[in-house]
Amino acid sequence: PALYLKITDEFPEGRLAASAMYHAAFAAMELQRFDDAIELSGRFRDRFAASDYLPDVMEVEGDSLLLNNDPESSEKTFVELVQKFDGHPKSRVWKLRAGLARYMQKKYEDCIQWLTPLVGNLARAEDKAEALHWIGSSYYQLGRANEAIDQLNESLDSSDNWRRADETLLTLSRALYADRKPEEAKKTTQQLVARFPSSPLVAEAGYRLAEFEYDAGNYPEAEKQYRAVVENFSDSQFAPYALYGVGWAQLQQNQFQQSAQSFDKLIESFPDSGLATQALIGRASSYRQSGQLQDAIQDLEKFLQSNPVEEKKIEALYEMGLAQIAQQQWPEAIATFTDLIDLAPDSSLADRFHYELAWARRSHGEQDGGVTYFRKIADDWPTSPLAAEANFHVAQDAYQQEDYTAAAEAFKKCLAGTRNQQIREKAIYKLAWTYYKQKDYEAALKTFREQIQQFPEGNQLYPDGLFMVSETLYESNQFDEAFQEYRVAKPVIETSKTVSRNYKILTLLHGAQAANKSKRYPEAIEFARPLIEDESVEKYIKQEAQMEIGDACRGLQQYEKAIEAYEQAARHPGRTGARSMTMIGEILFDQKQLADAINRFKLVFYGYGGTEASEEVKHWQALAVYEAARCHLVQISSTKQPQLKQKLIDESKKHLQYLVEQFPDHELVTEAQRQLTKLEAMQ
Repeated sequence: PALYLKITDEFPEGRLAASAMYHAAFAAMELQRFDDAIELSGRFRDRFAASDYLPDVMEVEGDSLLLNNDPESSEKTFVELVQKFDGHPKSRVWKLRAGLARYMQKKYEDCIQWLTPLVGNLARAEDKAEALHWIGSSYYQLGRANEAIDQLNESLDSSDNWRRADETLLTLSRALYADRKPEEAKKTTQQLVARFPSSPLVAEAGYRLAEFEYDAGNYPEAEKQYRAVVENFSDSQFAPYALYGVGWAQLQQNQFQQSAQSFDKLIESFPDSGLATQALIGRASSYRQSGQLQDAIQDLEKFLQSNPVEEKKIEALYEMGLAQIAQQQWPEAIATFTDLIDLAPDSSLADRFHYELAWARRSHGEQDGGVTYFRKIADDWPTSPLAAEANFHVAQDAYQQEDYTAAAEAFKKCLAGTRNQQIREKAIYKLAWTYYKQKDYEAALKTFREQIQQFPEGNQLYPDGLFMVSETLYESNQFDEAFQEYRVAKPVIETSKTVSRNYKILTLLHGAQAANKSKRYPEAIEFARPLIEDESVEKYIKQEAQMEIGDACRGLQQYEKAIEAYEQAARHPGRTGARSMTMIGEILFDQKQLADAINRFKLVFYGYGGTEASEEVKHWQALAVYEAARCHLVQISSTKQPQLKQKLIDESKKHLQYLVEQFPDHELVTEAQRQLTKLEAMQ
């Protein structure tokens, strides 16, 4: 440039002056001294505005502006060139440059509108390929991947070896991936690497291939591809990104120690890279999942001190909250997830924030057990993968509040929203219980049956479901069917390691009761006897079992055995004892041992709490009083002695009057009054 300028300066009027200044500007551009080239182009315009070299100098100016990152000024220069010298042989080049300048300004719509009419008028295949390249790239930047693919393919059809063909292939692969065609995107990227092995874009192509594999969840292959970029292009701008990818691919494979080491290497090797700070999140996640919770929290605190952008701050706080939960730092976790909800209420992870906060509150023993946040998930994110579990907890809370209607609705939503078999089994089981609690035994039975059909033997709640089918039939007085189900449930429940002890006891006790109700007396004894023989069974349960054996023996007309069993049961201080003692009196009455029968009946209505007895005992006391009166009544007609007859009448009246006075609401009062009237007439 200096020699050219010397010619211009020493011979300003010479025929070579304009040519020398043009060459000086061009040489400056070639030396990448773009400011000098632009300045010289301006001087040329001032001194040689009429020169034939003016279009060439303006082209140097436009190219230098473009290369000097001033696409706006470059666009003006090339548009001016096109307008001033429209018929010039290089007009097509200037129009392409103007289009490129618009693309570099991110004026993508303008670029498309400027270059599209030009395509059909370009004779050279390379020029047409370039125009289509910038049009396709603009469509890609506008998010119109399908249109981008068409233009970029047409560019390659025009010329697959023009100077930016490698870039066309790379942009095409990204457009294909954006258009959800990952296999085509991968093949296009591989084609770039194969055809242009020396291209500066090969490093990026390798990185993109790794990204495709990572997004597809193929983490081992992604790690392999990332490593290839790190090893083969260590000086590339993509090296730190690839190393970052290695760490995350390892993390996704649960290789926590290795991923932490990869993030370590990134932080040490590229300390000035923005990724070095972001790597703290990845390393913290590795630490957290390998149990190094305090190290994880330290990394996250350091990251948060870097004043990160909101998106990364949210990511770090989420990791922090998970680490605090793992350390059972409930107040800290509650504070973190509360901050997250306030900071990012519309985050794609907002449902997860509420979920973790709900569990933290529940674990911290807060009164509502986090139900407020589970309800928020159920109401605001009904399609969330967490909604089903949230509905389950909402239902559980309503169930505990004895709002069985609301509980049933929430359990139904839970069932409709999940395929998780563990949650579904619990939900359908508890749904059946809501019906059972409302005494809707038909719906309860139907739902318990559905549960054991959908979750047969081998599932956790199968024994419980079998038991509740039996119980529902029992409560609805379908005793024969109930016993059949108890008989099916019994071996399953006896061998189950998960079913409650109470269910095991009730299977035998209620099974015996159902058998007695359906007159299956031997089976009743079979069910009741293990309860008597098991030393671990509580005394009052044994007494109830003895009562059932007494009922069964009485049904089998084995009266001595019946009385023997009833004697044991009669020691119970409540209903079981009162009923059993009454049954002994009944057997003695049937055997005409009336005096002994009366004594037994008296033990009932004067004992078992006497006048302070519970309502269920009073029923049997009233019956015992009536039966004692009946013991006297049956003797009256056969007695010939007037004094004895009067005594029997008096005793009968005394007991019947006691019944009327002490048990005025009992069903036998009407009959007692009728008998009293009859006795008055007899007297």
